[in-house]
Amino acid sequence: MEKKYKKEPRSLYFVDSIFKPLEGNASIVSLLSTENEAEQSTRVLSLNSEQLNMTNHSGTIREGWYVFYNEKDEQQRFSYGNLSPYARQQFRAFNALQQQLIENIIDPEREEDAVLLKRLENSNTLDVSSYHVNVGHGNCSIILIQDGSFYQIWMVDCSIIDKSNWHNYSANLESCFEAIKLKLNKRNDGSISINRFFLTHTHYDHYNGLEYLVDNHYVDKGTLCYVNLYYHCANKTYIRILDKLKRAGVKFVEPINRNSHAAVRFLHPECRLYRSKATIVHAPSNYRIVNDPLNNSSIVIMITLGGRSMVFPGDLEQNGFDRMTQSGTCSSFLFESDYYVVSHHGSINGHPDRPCLNTLGPKHTPLFCVRNNLKKAILMGRDRAYYGVYSPHVVRYFSILGSLICTEKAPHFVELEWRTGHVQCL
Repeated sequence: MEKKYKKEPRSLYFVDSIFKPLEGNASIVSLLSTENEAEQSTRVLSLNSEQLNMTNHSGTIREGWYVFYNEKDEQQRFSYGNLSPYARQQFRAFNALQQQLIENIIDPEREEDAVLLKRLENSNTLDVSSYHVNVGHGNCSIILIQDGSFYQIWMVDCSIIDKSNWHNYSANLESCFEAIKLKLNKRNDGSISINRFFLTHTHYDHYNGLEYLVDNHYVDKGTLCYVNLYYHCANKTYIRILDKLKRAGVKFVEPINRNSHAAVRFLHPECRLYRSKATIVHAPSNYRIVNDPLNNSSIVIMITLGGRSMVFPGDLEQNGFDRMTQSGTCSSFLFESDYYVVSHHGSINGHPDRPCLNTLGPKHTPLFCVRNNLKKAILMGRDRAYYGVYSPHVVRYFSILGSLICTEKAPHFVELEWRTGHVQCL
């Protein structure tokens, strides 16, 4: 079977994501090329469940696998590719790099860090603004924290490439950085750097801009990166980015609930997450394998600064919200949030409107918690990038509250002033 594909090296792909909308039988499959990153070699496909089967392996394709794709065969499009020489090379490269990076994980309870986060959580003199960049179908948020001459810049996810149309949005990101420099009175060549970077999960539309940040010195040895290094993702772009982070000398914090502290709380996950039994390394006494889509490996971060808070749920889907509420890690925190970034680009799967499973509290939905004090909700992504995102039900829900802001409607980025809730599309 492999001989058939040797004449077509571009037919080997990495399965970045498989999104199954709740309605209908379609699955949206995102394939990343193994040869190059040109537009014509990366595919976003709408397929029925039968078309996900493989010709040389039982079952269907899965996220994080390598597969051969034959577009000329309508029914038998895929064959198993994890055993190809290229895939094996990437798995070995990821495993070796993973071991090295795990050594750079630090204890988040460092005294100087704990004091800083506690001060940022409650200070009534902070000036906090968040910037949500229009990167097409992707996530990219920046938080500027100022207190007199003191400032910090935090970032949650960074995508600059829309994989569904392959447009590069780095100019929008640079416009945002220039606005931040102006606010800090950094003229001409004044440089800025990211103090903390949070990666919610390892989907291409959340991490592909990290390489740009390193190459342009926004991320350096002073950056603290909150990344789940235990979750297996042997994609060449992600491996290259991790290697650049290592060379830049960044330190890592494991983003799980027990590492929450003051201004930074992880409402999900409650323990370490792995992709499969075969990818477990350094297993603690309490861990979990994510059998659901990779979206449910998303960390849910609640950032509280100067008495205002924003929740970033990544691309968490319904089963992930169920797990979060059942474990009780969300108790009271969602209820207190002022600002909320809508999960999974406004899809129904990312809209947690089933009854809350937290038996310790009253029966309600997680979105009831979010809605209680909500001032603004941010929807990042591009409408109709593919079927299932920008659900009319989700848009209507937040629009009724009068609080929905869509980043794609901004020329470059959305600026949100936390104290007043004032919004500008710039």
